[in-house]
Amino acid sequence: MSNINHNINIEELAKLCAVILCVDEKNLDTFSKLSAFSKILENLFELNPINFDLQREKNEILKVFQEKNSQEFQQALFGALDKLSNEEILAFQKSDEIKKIFTLSLETKNEQKDESSKPALDDKTFQEKMDILFDTLLTLSKIVEGDLIKKRLESAQKSLKNRNFSIGITGVMNAGKSTLLNALLRSNILGTAVVPETANLTLLRYSDIPKVKVNFWNKEKWEEIEKSAQHVEQISKFIKETKAKFGNEIDKFITKDGRQIEIDINDIGLYTSAEKSDMKCNLVQSVELYTNLEFLKDGVTIVDTPGLDDPVIQREEITKEYLNSCDLLIHLMNAAQSASEKDVEFIADAFAYQGVSKLLVIITRIDAITKEELSEVIAYTTKSIKKRLEQLNKSTLLKPQSIDFIAVAGKLALMHRTGEAKKALALGYSEERTGIFEVEKYLNEALFGPKSPKANLLIRSNAKILYLASKECVNAFVKENENLSKSSEELEAEFETIKSQNEKKEKRLEKLLSHVKDSAKELKEFGDAALMELDARANALRDKIFSRVYDDVRYELNKNKKKPTEERIAYIVESGLKDGMIDLIRDFRFSFSKKSLSVEERLSTLFEDVKTDLDMPKFDAKAFFENQTNGISLNFSVLILRVLTSLRKCSKSTVEEFGDNINSHLNDEFVVIKKELLKILKTLNNNLTDDFTLRNEEPLSRAKSIMQDEVESLKRQIKMLASDKQRAKERKKIIQEKLLILDSIQERLSEIMA
Repeated sequence: MSNINHNINIEELAKLCAVILCVDEKNLDTFSKLSAFSKILENLFELNPINFDLQREKNEILKVFQEKNSQEFQQALFGALDKLSNEEILAFQKSDEIKKIFTLSLETKNEQKDESSKPALDDKTFQEKMDILFDTLLTLSKIVEGDLIKKRLESAQKSLKNRNFSIGITGVMNAGKSTLLNALLRSNILGTAVVPETANLTLLRYSDIPKVKVNFWNKEKWEEIEKSAQHVEQISKFIKETKAKFGNEIDKFITKDGRQIEIDINDIGLYTSAEKSDMKCNLVQSVELYTNLEFLKDGVTIVDTPGLDDPVIQREEITKEYLNSCDLLIHLMNAAQSASEKDVEFIADAFAYQGVSKLLVIITRIDAITKEELSEVIAYTTKSIKKRLEQLNKSTLLKPQSIDFIAVAGKLALMHRTGEAKKALALGYSEERTGIFEVEKYLNEALFGPKSPKANLLIRSNAKILYLASKECVNAFVKENENLSKSSEELEAEFETIKSQNEKKEKRLEKLLSHVKDSAKELKEFGDAALMELDARANALRDKIFSRVYDDVRYELNKNKKKPTEERIAYIVESGLKDGMIDLIRDFRFSFSKKSLSVEERLSTLFEDVKTDLDMPKFDAKAFFENQTNGISLNFSVLILRVLTSLRKCSKSTVEEFGDNINSHLNDEFVVIKKELLKILKTLNNNLTDDFTLRNEEPLSRAKSIMQDEVESLKRQIKMLASDKQRAKERKKIIQEKLLILDSIQERLSEIMA
């Protein structure tokens, strides 16, 4: 191994290196005969010309170029190359190629140097890691060749840009949601300034150009609202007022698929405000608000929900559907009102049935109470939630770290951020004291911190995509480098061999693709068969609920001469239904997991001979089902109200009539419940089949494309060797330089994936 003499001054070193870079296979013999060239080798490498290895010495020069990494040395080297070009010793085109390779290698080295001067990778922020991946993607895009790998990089770029994090905000009316959000957004975009008295679900997303999309109820949901109006007085009033206002024109807004319109952001109140919308807000299901606020720029969506005491049950149901997919759930409570029954029920339900394992409770309007009163509010809230979970037999779900509390003076924080800081300071509240900084820090840690599962998954999965692209690129370059060292005759023979092998491989891949399709069909049919049993299972659950309610009421009337409390009957119905639904889904999940794993194992055996080349993905059935069914919830409020109405009329003499009534209520509502459950499980069935097909077909299709690229590349190499051997030698040098850079890229990506 040769080493460059570092005792030479930079100007002289640059001149000697430039001469070596002029040498190629074509002129090597000529240079070797020159005594001046021998002297250069001795001075630069302390090397005898006999031991001279052209590619090795050029790599040494590249390393020195990276190590020196100074503008003085770069200018000296490039100046020496220009001088050789002017003297026609080195072609201008060749000089430019050398400069490009050296510049690219320096950029890569600088990126690594910058990273090494920062904290260790584990200590880097989410954004710093994303920057590394984007920089790596940019470097790779300059190096890679071949349409297949370029497509993979395009896919990686889309994946890196497509980062979605969602925050769900809940609370009863007047909890201060809009005020807090305005403070976080640093603008009076919600609340009385723009969306006064809103009762609609609002999704806040980023867009360079502010706009608003208004989504109206579809016919199916509106019919459900009308049906629930028969049993809920508040909804009945809501429907009567709406129909009286719009009459036949209601069909302009309520359509089969759900109408969506785009409006100017300043007109949002005309569709969402009870005061300004002329009752059009009654017809609105949700609003999508797009704004160019910095807080939303990193793919953050805020789901701002209507109050939990919203009389329209269906709106609460849709709200829960959105909240189920949120990465972070925040519940707001007014400090002056303490934890209401609705607050406690919602939080307990979130832990018991919606898959929530971590919750942030923000106590708002702390400027209205003392520190001692705040401590009492937190203690009372925690105790109430624990008691409610004990009633549901779910107390084990509440761990010490399950709930975090942050106290905030939202209105005063908003003053600081909308030009009224003096007023807030006059009231004794600095921006820090309002608690808004603590909320922002919490959100950042929860979404993008080192313990965020979603952020870590996003980083690692994208690093893997880039790593596989670089790996394919390395394999292609290594193979091409080997081929360029062979004769045309050897390559021709290899071409025929590969062609023959590929024909066999293609037939094998086609068979495997056929097995994947058959397996996907088998899974789909298994799921469909399981769904056929759903009706009987749901009917058994309905009968169980009936027996529990009826037997409990009859027992209390006979033994204690009084009816059970409404709270007890409501608990029997709600907990029985929710636990029963979870059991149904869990059983479906278990049988499906067992079947899918069996199919995966069978396919894995079939893929044994190609598994290494294809990088076949592993299927985590548990994780898949957790993701698909996490937080499934159905709304049973109408059924509970109907049962309680019948209970109020019940006496010992009319207990049989009570039984007939609740049986009728259960029959009516289970039609809707079974329909919703069937829809959920059908979606699950389809998602599983689609995911299975995609995961198993993609590597097979990629293998086929790699084979085709290999044949095309070999054709080009044969043509190059036959027509221009000198060009083939120069191509080898370029490959060597690219492989050096790819090696450093793979090392960095491996560190990220670890």
